[in-house]
Amino acid sequence: MIAPRKDILTASDTEVADARAAMRRLTAPMTPAYGTWRNFHSAAEAVLAVISEIGEVVLARTIAVSAQDCDAALLLTISNRHLVALEGISLDASNAEAQDVVAAIERALDGAKSLRFDIAARTPEMPSSARSWSCQALLETLEAPHENTVTPAIIADVKALSVAWLEAEVGVEAGPDAALRALHHMAKARGNFVGQVDQFRQDRPHLALFSMTEQIFAVEVSWQGNLLLAICEASTREDLLAMWRGLVAET
Repeated sequence: MIAPRKDILTASDTEVADARAAMRRLTAPMTPAYGTWRNFHSAAEAVLAVISEIGEVVLARTIAVSAQDCDAALLLTISNRHLVALEGISLDASNAEAQDVVAAIERALDGAKSLRFDIAARTPEMPSSARSWSCQALLETLEAPHENTVTPAIIADVKALSVAWLEAEVGVEAGPDAALRALHHMAKARGNFVGQVDQFRQDRPHLALFSMTEQIFAVEVSWQGNLLLAICEASTREDLLAMWRGLVAET
């Protein structure tokens, strides 16, 4: 009978995590050069590419990320495979956890399927705060099951039809400055109205259209706890109403 060996070493959790990250990088397709457009099958793949980029950068760099599909422009300051600063999105970095960072990137790249990565600075000024997020922590958050983070289809559809849109509650927006100013005024007026009317049912799905000019109209849509304000061209009115009727008929 062979006695069991007693000299077998067991790797620590950190070593296992590092090994998995290294294997993921080795098995991943070769990363295209900076300055070229990378195409993805979904926005989820685009988000994964951004987080994977963090894991590729050891020396301090600021990486600019441009999106072709949703006009997003992110600036990621990275050092030693840690994200140390993120610009271009609405995020309170002082209190943000890994899941907050991932959610903010997902919101910014909603609908994006084509990204370009560029080196914006090779010796960036590092933030005074010691707060950072490792690539491993961001990947683990991305791979964890998401709860209540799926954007309802009607919200995504209205965004696609709009000239500008605003999710006032989370501070996410897209569109020309003039249109966004109008939406912020609309959000403020709506907030005052809701505050005065206790019977207002904010949890009920609704769609409201408001004429602004002959060419454009404003939209307010609420569904599953999500509220979106948008400005659309008059030519999209029938498509928007048809989508809403179809959605209501299914529920």
